[in-house]
Amino acid sequence: MDHSQGFGHTGPRNIDPKDLKWQIRVNLSTAFADAVRANPADPVLKPLTDVLAKYDATMKNSGMSFADFLPHFMNDELPARLQELDKLAQDFRDADARNDVAAGLSAMKAWKEANDQMVERMSLFLWTKETVLKPETQQKYATRFTIFADGGKEIYDKAIADALEADLIALKAAGIVTNVSKFDSDPAHNPQAPAKFRLGK
Repeated sequence: MDHSQGFGHTGPRNIDPKDLKWQIRVNLSTAFADAVRANPADPVLKPLTDVLAKYDATMKNSGMSFADFLPHFMNDELPARLQELDKLAQDFRDADARNDVAAGLSAMKAWKEANDQMVERMSLFLWTKETVLKPETQQKYATRFTIFADGGKEIYDKAIADALEADLIALKAAGIVTNVSKFDSDPAHNPQAPAKFRLGK
């Protein structure tokens, strides 16, 4: 199950710093963002593509990254989570048949944790869907791109993120980049789904 999609918005809080993963997002000037969409091989983009090549990286419009989460969740992640819940329910039944109270309690705890995680991810799905469908979303993210580095990974080690951030900031002087943002994978540091999408909130 790919837990990186929608990273930083769901999952365990207060992650040990050594276990954090990171992501870089960059805003390009309008002219360069247009060039990326029209022809990623345009020579005018060479300073940017050189930086990407250095980190075995690609980039995708952030709005499209959000939109990609929707089919991923419905077609891949949700069925896998439901299958996991079915297995844990069967573990509980098997423990009951053996009169194994300890195993039953363990299965019940595991089922609750898995169900809570699924509900959290479903909230993220609904929040993302509403965001993607808003007319202003396309304009808001028109110049914003997510960097997939270290062989196309959505999240990567801090050392890579730090170096990539520095090299992209250096492109501001050429008028290519207007802003560089770095995000970590701890939900405690990132926006959460509004209360209307969360059960019991």
